[in-house]
Amino acid sequence: MSKKLLNQFSKLISRPKFIILGPIYFLALNSSANLINKKVTAFSWISDPDKPFSGKCYEYDIETGGQAFQAVTSKSKCRPDKTIYHWVPSERGVSGKCFEIDEETKGQKFARSTAVSKCVSENASYAWELTSEISGECFEIDGNLKRKVSKGLCAPSKVDHHWLSRENGWGGKCYAVDSIQGPSGYIESVNTNNCKPNDTTFVLNMKKEGDQGYCYEVAVNGGEKAFSKRVSRSSCFSNPSVKHMWKKDKSGIGGDCLEVRKTADSRISTRKVDYKNCVDFKTKYFFKRTGSYSGECLLIDTPSSGVNFSKSVVKRNCREAVKDIQYSLVANEFGKPICIESDKETGGDLFISKVSISKCEETNIKPKWILEEDGWSGKCVELRTIGNSVREKSINKELCRPKEVRTLWHNFSKLNGKCFDIDAKLGTIGFVKEAPLKKCAPKFTKYIFYREKGSNAGDCYLVDRETSGEKFNKKASPKKCRENLIKVPLD
Repeated sequence: MSKKLLNQFSKLISRPKFIILGPIYFLALNSSANLINKKVTAFSWISDPDKPFSGKCYEYDIETGGQAFQAVTSKSKCRPDKTIYHWVPSERGVSGKCFEIDEETKGQKFARSTAVSKCVSENASYAWELTSEISGECFEIDGNLKRKVSKGLCAPSKVDHHWLSRENGWGGKCYAVDSIQGPSGYIESVNTNNCKPNDTTFVLNMKKEGDQGYCYEVAVNGGEKAFSKRVSRSSCFSNPSVKHMWKKDKSGIGGDCLEVRKTADSRISTRKVDYKNCVDFKTKYFFKRTGSYSGECLLIDTPSSGVNFSKSVVKRNCREAVKDIQYSLVANEFGKPICIESDKETGGDLFISKVSISKCEETNIKPKWILEEDGWSGKCVELRTIGNSVREKSINKELCRPKEVRTLWHNFSKLNGKCFDIDAKLGTIGFVKEAPLKKCAPKFTKYIFYREKGSNAGDCYLVDRETSGEKFNKKASPKKCRENLIKVPLD
């Protein structure tokens, strides 16, 4: 390379780059900034004339004053710089609602409900009100604000604990009571252990010999009326050994398994437990027929064939024990048909029971589609025959779906449509079922805003570009239309 060319190249690469690229770069940046910072919408508060401290915040386009875009938005968008908190008590004077309102008009330009704590000042106090001899409520008071709060907020620094037993003497509640003013100052039910004395023992309370009884931890001094808390039964038995006994009932085909234990004072206590605790022998299922089409399934002991032990169990156990089941259509006492299932071997001695009439029906006919009156819904039915009668049974719509279907969009009203799968040949008469919107979604779409005439606000929609919603529409977020502000004429 010659020295002259080398000098020219050096001058070119050493020249400041912003002279060439600067104006283009900064122009693009300023253009984007203008688009971003351009204010195209504003917010307006409209109060509810019939409901104090209530209203809605609307976002509208500045250019047309809300004709092209006006939608309900978050109330916080209309919140002014200066607000105050206002308490509205309920009719009873107890409880109420706290509102954040604009300071200028006291709620005409902005109002929304907020946390009750916002209306409570540092000057709030607590007051105890007795509602009965052994109960009361704690209230937080601040001006015209009065609300129920946790009883613990009214608790004095010093309390005494008192035990109040039930009328029968067993069990009760422990109360914390104001040491100075008594219940008028504060009284609240607290954990039972707060009244528990140092010396306790365990006593089994039984109404009569053989009862299950309940175990209580009681005060040594004063007995159960001084303190008694129900605890696990095991605490009342010094001997851990347990015996079980089967006691048959009067019918002779049932009974109860009893847990038998001796108390510390040699009294007998029993309680009902799961029958399996009494089964220490071989068992089998036995079906006892009780009527023409009914019976009871029993679990019996094998050694005595049910003389010593028998327990009624679910029929399913006896049904599963037979090999072959048959279904028969018979008439009941009123002459109406009923379906009976029974064992084939004996015709019902091993098992028999009434079942759903559908078990005796035949379904050899192809499912049928029935279109509803609205023309865009229907049901698939199975025709079932029983004797000479035929009835319709609704089944899954998919069982009526034809081999060939096509998707179709239908508008029920302006910008209110759905996508459907319909019979490709017969249309909705042959089959119709709502389909996912994506099956009807066109390739080219746009966002439009629509507000019905006379309405304060409208909605944003994603629609097909070709017809602006006649072939496809879906409600969208208002922000999509805020970005585009596509104008559509009102009705």
